[in-house]
Amino acid sequence: MFRVRYAFFTNTGDVRSDNEDGLLIDGRVVTGDMDCPESGVAGPFETPALFIVADGMGGCACGEVACRVLLEAIRDQARAFAGALGEEDDPVRLGRMVTRAHRRMNEMAEETPGMRGMGAAAAGVLVRKASVLAFNVGDCRVYRCGDENFRKVTHDHSVVQRLRDEGTITDEEMRVHPMRNRVTSAVMAGTTPPRLYAAHLPDVSGRLLVCSDGVWEALPHDELGRCASLSEAENAASSLADALRRAGRADNVTFVLLDIEGD
Repeated sequence: MFRVRYAFFTNTGDVRSDNEDGLLIDGRVVTGDMDCPESGVAGPFETPALFIVADGMGGCACGEVACRVLLEAIRDQARAFAGALGEEDDPVRLGRMVTRAHRRMNEMAEETPGMRGMGAAAAGVLVRKASVLAFNVGDCRVYRCGDENFRKVTHDHSVVQRLRDEGTITDEEMRVHPMRNRVTSAVMAGTTPPRLYAAHLPDVSGRLLVCSDGVWEALPHDELGRCASLSEAENAASSLADALRRAGRADNVTFVLLDIEGD
């Protein structure tokens, strides 16, 4: 069995007027502004636990609503995991959760025309007794942390990811490219059902970072990795929040650091 020590942070940043980001922390939906990171311990797990970062889109009101709709829909459906089958079914089950959240957004957009542009990107981690699944839709990310091995373990649905896959731009150029905010799939009302990327991680224990695009765009890869890989999740979260403040937060910034520990 595993337990998770976590530290998370979300903030409007220095330019935007509202925070359209949010988190799901082991059943708790977190939105709004935080002055400093918060930490805790979850587990050991008898049922799967979810840690998710969501980034709302569509304008202030629409983005905030879309973020909450996505997180609450997944949280409510996750209770069904208590009697779920094996871990090999998790990607399909998560995909169904995201599709149902998408359906709910479509219903809301039909009821309220002003919500027709609502949508959200998301990334997260599902922790079972003996496995960890990383997943994303849109341009939120999950990273594996380590002093010399900081790397992305999800795959963005975005124009710049497509350019990177073609070898046209580098990883560092992705975060400053003029088309960096163009997503190719998201949980968005009025569009086709989103594509979910999901992969079981071969190394279960260790440090993971889940973050919105406002985080990975604000800091160079090496600095992001250095901050996220410091000892103790609480220390790393404080260092990362401070680095984001110094860099200037042009977007909402949201992240959760997870230390996954085996018994």
